[in-house]
Amino acid sequence: PIVVPPAAAAPRAPATPSPAATTPSPKPLAEKPTKTGITINLADFKRQLKEGIPVKKHCTDTRVRKRTLLLSEDGKKLGWKKTQTLETYIPLATVIEVRPATELDPATVGVDPRHPGGMGGTEVLRASCFGDSPVARRAFSFILKTRTLDIEVETELEARKLVKAFKALVLEAKAAK
Repeated sequence: PIVVPPAAAAPRAPATPSPAATTPSPKPLAEKPTKTGITINLADFKRQLKEGIPVKKHCTDTRVRKRTLLLSEDGKKLGWKKTQTLETYIPLATVIEVRPATELDPATVGVDPRHPGGMGGTEVLRASCFGDSPVARRAFSFILKTRTLDIEVETELEARKLVKAFKALVLEAKAAK
């Protein structure tokens, strides 16, 4: 299983933040700065996603298949096969969470006595990765009400960028709903 280490103690914030720290600087709407220093240009990301982003999809039968993530022309749905019909794409507004595989799956906390603090990834990723943490660092999941869409990419950096971009895309889709 993919076990998530306990979180390190976060540094404490100063008691009274400076005015500069509380006043956000204006940012272009298309760019989403992150704590990791990764900046996402959402317009560029959407163009790239409409052309297709090659990934590996982890399936419920524990097999890993090569797929291509695709954004519908209206920018509201996500698919993973070039031959897939638009009706089977996932509406981005229905995505509950975009979660890196290294983050804790809340459904696992207290369930397994061997891992009382819980495990990372989804059930599908845990089954198909066989506890391979390097894979987990390159993987993430779209969490939906009745299923997950579990994705692996080539590098950890690519996974972090895609997670940030998809989180922004899902937020945008939910705001437009």
